[in-house]
Order: sequence, then C-alpha cells, then structure tokens
Amino acid sequence: MLNSPSRRILFLCKRQYNAKDLLDDKFGRLREIPIGLAKLGNSVKGYCLSYERRPTGRFLDKEAKSEVEWVSINAVWPRLMGWIRFAITILKKSKEFRPDLIIAASNSTYGILGVWLGRRLGIPCVFDLYDNFESFKAIHLPGVKPLYYWALNNADLVTCVSQPLYDHIKSQYHRKGFTMVLVNGVRKDIFTPLDKRECRQRLNLPQDAILIGVSGLISRSRDIETLFSAFEILNKKIPDSYMVLAGPKDSNLYIPDNKNILYLGVQPQDIIPSVIASLDLSIICNKDSSFGRFCFPLKFVETIACHTPLIASSVGVTKSMLKDYVDLLFDPGNSSQLSEAMLFQLKNKIIPDISINSWENIAEQLNDQIDELFQPR
Repeated sequence: MLNSPSRRILFLCKRQYNAKDLLDDKFGRLREIPIGLAKLGNSVKGYCLSYERRPTGRFLDKEAKSEVEWVSINAVWPRLMGWIRFAITILKKSKEFRPDLIIAASNSTYGILGVWLGRRLGIPCVFDLYDNFESFKAIHLPGVKPLYYWALNNADLVTCVSQPLYDHIKSQYHRKGFTMVLVNGVRKDIFTPLDKRECRQRLNLPQDAILIGVSGLISRSRDIETLFSAFEILNKKIPDSYMVLAGPKDSNLYIPDNKNILYLGVQPQDIIPSVIASLDLSIICNKDSSFGRFCFPLKFVETIACHTPLIASSVGVTKSMLKDYVDLLFDPGNSSQLSEAMLFQLKNKIIPDISINSWENIAEQLNDQIDELFQPR
C-alpha cells in the first residue's frame, strides 16, 4: 500500500444525487472516493454533469493536504445537448490531462461513457455501481440497456456496493472480469456519538419525549407508509412518542396530520449526525424491490457510527448484516411487526456490534484493486 504508485485518475459522475449536491454539500460516495484517492497520492480530476442550473467551470475540493479539481457542466434543457457537450468536453480535455485510469459512476449512462472513453484513450476504466442501476430511470432510455450490458462486460473493473449486487452482476450479466464489493463508508469525523440533549436542543425537538425517526429519503419506494402505520400503533401505546422525519420527500406523499409527527425538511449534511443522535430509535426502511434488494443504505452505517439504536427492513444487506440480531428486523409492509420491533428496541436499546468502514478505508481498498489492474499478465 505504501509503495502504491501515483496515478492520474479521471472521475465521471452526475452532480446531484440523493437530494444533495456533490460540490455544494460535499456529500457521499461520489465525493468521498475521489478525495480519498487523492489523499493516497493520486492526481484526481472530476467532471460532473448538473441537471439543475448551477455555476459552471472549475472548483477545488481541498481536504487534509489533498485536493480534487472538479469541472461542472450544466445539462438542463435539452439534456441530450448537455450530455453531448459533456462527452465532447471530457474527450478534448482528457488529452490534456492524460489520465492513466477512468472511474465512471452515478448510473448506467456514465458507465457507458467511461468504458467507451477508456477504449478510445487506451486506458482502463472502473465502473462503480453504488446502487442497482437497473432500478434507475436512465436504463429505460432508448438503447441504454444493451449498452449497459456492454459496459459491464467491458469495464476493466466493476465495483458493487453490496454482496447481493455483486452476485446479481455475476449471474445476470455473466461478467468474467475483475469485480469487487466496495461498500459505503462513513465520515467518522462527523458521524460519532453525540450528546442527545444537545442535539435535540439544536434541532428544537422535545427534550423528554421518545423520538423515533428517519433521516433520508421519505418515499413510498422506501416503504415509508408502513412506518406511518406502525407509528400510529406505537403512539397509542406510548402517547409521548414522536416521529422525526428529515430528508427529501415524494411530492405526492401525504404525511399524516399528526402533531406527534415532526418533519424537519432537507437538512444540511453537517446537521444529519445531530438528527440521528437525537433519536431514541432510527428506522431504516426499504421495500423488497429491485432497489432495496441490492442497495447498501448509507444511513444504516451512519446510525451505527452514532451509536443510535436501530431497526431495519429484513431485505438485502440489512438482513444479512443483522443476521445475529433478528429482533431488530421487520418484514417490509408489516406494520404490526414493525411496531412490536420498535417496542422491543425502545426497551432494550441494542447497538449492533458491526464493523463499519471509513471512507478512507474504502478508498484504500479501491486503490489496492486498481494496482492489480496495472500488474502484468
């Protein structure tokens, strides 16, 4: 690891995801992996495509004596023209940057572009699957599905956010090349045990009540309506219980008109640890769907890092990671089972003894595998 050579890495992705902005919020996997690779001595340059009107041009993301230079390009309307401009700009500028490697992330279309560009430049391409891209809208664009299959089988390395997704890619797409599981990490500098009373005061939440909640997407696709029903059952048994919701919500989602349900809206990234730490119980909801079966919920590991008790849907990664804590699982759609699990966990306050990775660990794992790509065969 200490002898790993420095490489010039070109990183391609979208700018907005999970209701956050890569550059404005410095959020998530698409930010942490490039900055982590830069910390290891690589020269990393990122190109991101914005689907909202944002300032364009160059931006520097600096941290701990490392930096990533980002170039942001807008693709508002028509998006196809923005995509074409994005691809032409990258092709032109890559000849100046002379990358040794491309990493493409975000969805199927970025992987297709990255693998094509890698072949054009004669360099390896890593295709990072941070979710099951078959569940994303982009896969339904004309011609994308067969090109996605092509990209998965021609990328020099495919990274999968979970073991179920790895197994799916291997079996469904018959991939033979380098493939690895690269889970989500945690920013351990901010996701850490915090004083509950101070967090509640900061967020203007009830100090002495029982707070359960969700920090993340508030959506039918994440089985949130099961939680609404379960909370109604719980609230009758524990009248001083409150549900706290923080995150973007479906535009057509109806949040029950209940004074004990508190919606905080979308919070800045540096406030999310306080939201999680303010809770007596964090709920990780998901459906047994093409997304839920293969994702690796970031809020799951962030909650564990905050030492906040949790309950999770018995699906995909959370089911396997909590296999020794079956009382902390509930079947998607089963509100009565969820309410019973909430009562159990409010009484027992179990913190699962599960090892979680920092984003630095994740970058090191990826860097080690990149080294393997350059070994003579």
